[in-house]
Amino acid sequence: MSKELSDALLAVLKQSAAVAQEQLPLVLQEQLRYGFYDTLLGLAFGVCMTVGGIKLFRLASKMKAEKESYERETYFVGEIFAASLSVLGGIIGLLEVSSLAQILLAPRVYLLEWAMRLAR
Repeated sequence: MSKELSDALLAVLKQSAAVAQEQLPLVLQEQLRYGFYDTLLGLAFGVCMTVGGIKLFRLASKMKAEKESYERETYFVGEIFAASLSVLGGIIGLLEVSSLAQILLAPRVYLLEWAMRLAR
């Protein structure tokens, strides 16, 4: 490799390192902000699923009580679906709460885990 080429490559690498050092704090702030709002959205989705599942369960139970015995099987399946929906929403909500707590209480740990996922 010629001397001029190696000097040019070194200058480009130094310039790239300077840009990376300048942009790194902004990238970390944006990742924390994105993770926070993404987690809040997931939490809201989980809560909506849970509340919707409970309301569907109550509706199916009420309708089942009003129907004849041979029609009750359909509403029993509806109750199972509604209960499954609310349980799944609760699980999603719990997972999102733990992520939200990590972002708020230990942002460096959250960023380290994010960096490790990027490195894979």
